[in-house]
Amino acid sequence: MSRRTTSTRVALAIVILSALSTAVAAKWIVSAPSRVVGTTVIINEVDSDQVSTDTLEFVELYDGGVGNTPLDGYVVVFFNGSNDLSYAAFDLDGFTTDAGGYFTLGNSAVPGVDRVFPNNTLQNGPDAVALFEANGSNFPTGTPVTTTNLHDALVYSITTTIDMELLVLLNAGEAQVNENGSGTSATVSMQRLPNGSGGERNTTSYGLMPPTPDGPNLGPTAAPVSLSGRVIDSTGRGILGARMILEGGGLLEPRVSLSSSFGYYSFDSLPIGTYMLTINSKGHMFAAPSRAVTLVDNVVDFDFIAEPGG
Repeated sequence: MSRRTTSTRVALAIVILSALSTAVAAKWIVSAPSRVVGTTVIINEVDSDQVSTDTLEFVELYDGGVGNTPLDGYVVVFFNGSNDLSYAAFDLDGFTTDAGGYFTLGNSAVPGVDRVFPNNTLQNGPDAVALFEANGSNFPTGTPVTTTNLHDALVYSITTTIDMELLVLLNAGEAQVNENGSGTSATVSMQRLPNGSGGERNTTSYGLMPPTPDGPNLGPTAAPVSLSGRVIDSTGRGILGARMILEGGGLLEPRVSLSSSFGYYSFDSLPIGTYMLTINSKGHMFAAPSRAVTLVDNVVDFDFIAEPGG
């Protein structure tokens, strides 16, 4: 073989390899989401429950008040707590927050809605809403829960049932939010109080107030609140000395209360927020020893009932 022929084949190989490299790079650029730059965008308010058919469901995003922030490269994903798989995803390419920093996905009747989804779409929980840096195509229906490229999330319900598998979407120690914590889930939303506070993947600042879609969460001006209840056995008799441990809600450290001889316990002077209450009682078993509760007013009769024979 001549040197000229060898040189020609080497040159041809270099050209082919260069073309392949260019094609691969082009494919990567096309398939990757637009890079999100600028300020932090968080989930600021969620309303999943109304009277009868839900027609005012929404998820509000907030950029901290910067305004007109591009949302290219973001996707909002809904996860179903019954199987911990996604059931809806909304690609936000081409959208921006408004001048005040808000962007709202919701039903068509929601004031200020920017992207519409059908009535009765957002489930009541236990479920989750999550914000990812990704494309909508990355989350076809049935996608398992993941924390890859996760920016923010809210795990919620209108009951006290906690979905432990969904809690991985939150920072360690953060609680699931109960939209029905004050018994009024159909007339309130879950919102960060003060507006925009708490940080990504944290739920301690969430409170329950009348909905304020596409605008600031105004919050209450009320005094501190209290939480109380009773610890009883399966026959209704009070249990003495049950150790009640309250965490979250902005507390710097856990607070402890011991039940009285009639089973009563209480926590006073609490700021509004979402808390986790855990019970330890020697010789007794409880179906749900840890329960989330959202306080916006005094809550009473938050009772724990021991299992029969335990």
